[in-house]
Amino acid sequence: MLMKRMKRCKATGNLFYPRRENQKFENNKARCNFYNKEYRKMYSEIIKTNKLMFVNYKILNKLIGFRNYIEIEKKILNRLHYNFSLTTGIEDEDGLKSFLLYNFKLTFITTEKILIEKL
Repeated sequence: MLMKRMKRCKATGNLFYPRRENQKFENNKARCNFYNKEYRKMYSEIIKTNKLMFVNYKILNKLIGFRNYIEIEKKILNRLHYNFSLTTGIEDEDGLKSFLLYNFKLTFITTEKILIEKL
């Protein structure tokens, strides 16, 4: 008769008798909890960044209102605490860089004037 060796559950640390040779967790609940915890750890950084980007989005949305575009000075965005380092994309059109934030496009007309367009 073959004796089964006990294993330590990767999630809970409890000892258990595996039903399969490659079994790592004592049950489905422990397995799900382990992978959910790993996912939350990985995803938490994305959530932090998205919250900051949403603050920028609200600023742009309030400024542009129902218009399709607006021309504004950079110092106004600075006063509203707009974070220029957060962007969802960059476009380069004829050497003119535009920064995207979701459905908004920010194009520097000069170093101090910005064109904000709703896409």
